[in-house]
This record gives sequence, C-alpha cells and structure tokens, in this order.
Amino acid sequence: MNPEQQPFTYEVATLWYRAPEVYLQAPVYNSAVDMWAMGAIIAELFTLKPLFQGDSEADVMHKICSVLGAPTNSTWFGGLELAKNMCYRFPDLPGIKAKLEW
Repeated sequence: MNPEQQPFTYEVATLWYRAPEVYLQAPVYNSAVDMWAMGAIIAELFTLKPLFQGDSEADVMHKICSVLGAPTNSTWFGGLELAKNMCYRFPDLPGIKAKLEW
C-alpha cells in the first residue's frame, strides 16, 4: 500500500493534547493538529496544569467547549458536519468569550 493512501490513525497524541478533529475521526488532517497540541502545551506551561485534562475523549471535548464555547460553522468550518457523522452533539457552552464580554 502506498504510504500516502494509508488511513489516518485516531490515536496520534496524548488524550489531553489531541485536536477535536481527531476525536471526531476526520478522514484527513494536517499540521493543524500539531498546532493544537502545541497550544495546549504552551497553556500548560503558563498555568502549570493541563488545559483540557479529562478522563475520556467525551470529557476532553466537554472541557474544550467549556473554554472555547461550542463551535459554529463560522468558527470551525466542517466541525459540525464531523460531529454529525459521529452522532456527537457539542455541549451548548458559551466558553470564555461570554466571560470577557462587557
């Protein structure tokens, strides 16, 4: 099998640093998943604790939404479709943006 045609794996990072598109089993992904992990690690360096410390994939996704809010088509194009394909519904959480609005 050609290496470029091999299916992607879904266990590409430690649970706490895995990008949402990996949890939702995107058929393809790119270096953005590495950028996500790097951002989570940088946040951990500043706070001295993991940003999305969860016990399961569902728990981590809930923690992501509690910080960033539930995604929309304008904030994550294709994310809602990935969730729909997995029969996953994002929790309706406002995230940090609601806390920052005056």
